[in-house]
Amino acid sequence: MLEGEPLRVACRRCPRSGEFVPGFEKPASWFGLFGPAALPAPVLARLHEEIVKSLKERDVSSKIDELAMSVIANTPEEFSAMIRAGDPSSTAG
Repeated sequence: MLEGEPLRVACRRCPRSGEFVPGFEKPASWFGLFGPAALPAPVLARLHEEIVKSLKERDVSSKIDELAMSVIANTPEEFSAMIRAGDPSSTAG
């Protein structure tokens, strides 16, 4: 998933977000992880749990703080809804 012309030039075959998520509008800035559509729910739950746990570790969270960023760590369902809506402010804790 690419946004911005410099990235588009670097990867001409890569789709832009709106090409596979109709109506998607790129928010100011965010990071997220994606997996295959058929990812088993127990695997997704475990990945989410471990990623959130690692984001809360002191060395990771301090680096995030240094970058003046914050972690939302919403659920996979909330992240999916945010992507579909194209609205990063629709997230929960």
